[in-house]
Amino acid sequence: MTAKGKSRRGGKRARRRARHAEKPTRATTNVWEPPSKPTGWAWLSRRSAVPVIIAIGVIVAAVVLWPRVSLLFSPARPIVNTLSQDSVWVDPDLPADSVDVDRIRGIIGQRPLGVVVLAPDNDSLGRPLDACTSVVSRIDDITVMVVQDGGLGAGCQGDDVPITHNEFGYDFVFWSMMDSQTAFLNGDVPAQVEQLAFAYDSRVEAGDLEPRTRTFSAPAGAWALAGGLLLVVTLGVVLVFLGLRRGVIALQSRQERRRHWRAQRDDLDLDLQEIALIMLDAEPTADTLATTRTHAAAAVSADYILLLDELSEAPMGSDLTGLRRRIFGIRAKLTSDKASGRK
Repeated sequence: MTAKGKSRRGGKRARRRARHAEKPTRATTNVWEPPSKPTGWAWLSRRSAVPVIIAIGVIVAAVVLWPRVSLLFSPARPIVNTLSQDSVWVDPDLPADSVDVDRIRGIIGQRPLGVVVLAPDNDSLGRPLDACTSVVSRIDDITVMVVQDGGLGAGCQGDDVPITHNEFGYDFVFWSMMDSQTAFLNGDVPAQVEQLAFAYDSRVEAGDLEPRTRTFSAPAGAWALAGGLLLVVTLGVVLVFLGLRRGVIALQSRQERRRHWRAQRDDLDLDLQEIALIMLDAEPTADTLATTRTHAAAAVSADYILLLDELSEAPMGSDLTGLRRRIFGIRAKLTSDKASGRK
């Protein structure tokens, strides 16, 4: 053999060793695990979040029902409890027969009106207007007149009173008219209530108010309603939390499956790269072993190209088991004892 032939064969061996040295290190597929410190909405998936959400639900419900809950500690409690069942409340410090309660009830009838008669020295609620707002904030759809020291002390209506026009203008006009109409009726509470009923009816006829008929409910029913609302609001918050928690868990599971699928696809892509290096190493020469490797590479080249296309076009989340099996088969053909020259 000439020196030139030896030099040519030595160059081929050097190129083969360089190709083998450039082969990428085979990566292992790691099982994805959630981070130790969840971020974003992931904290909803923890069990410790359940009592927190329930507590938030209770707080929200308490805020919504605060007027009814705070009534337990309010000096207006006897007034509100009475006007929830009646149309008139008379201060117990007043003489028993100083106010004709039956006549006032007859004048009001089923109109959504309430009358509070305070003793001249009753300042437990502050101003008469404070007593008025304490009632309308806790009883729906009611207009209240407060009488103190024989005259009109204050008047107001709840936010849910069906005023059809400008609310501020209605409030100013209505109570200014009441103040002027009751100015000469000091000490005659039923007469002042008549003016209130007349003013209410005139506003309804004028279209400033929608007509309403008042019905009274039992105190137990009112508290049962408050408790039921508290339960419903809390339950609603808990259900919203459970829905969010389920959505977060489903999203985490989907992300985990996607990461795991990408890792499998990358692993198969690395297998195909190694197969490509093996096929490139099979150069056609006069050597019998090289010829065997070249034939083996040629036999699987079409399948190799098809696998490349299928792997690149594989949809996210698809089953890669079939591709893995076929890639293993090609690799086995190229690395078999016959193809590698081993005996």
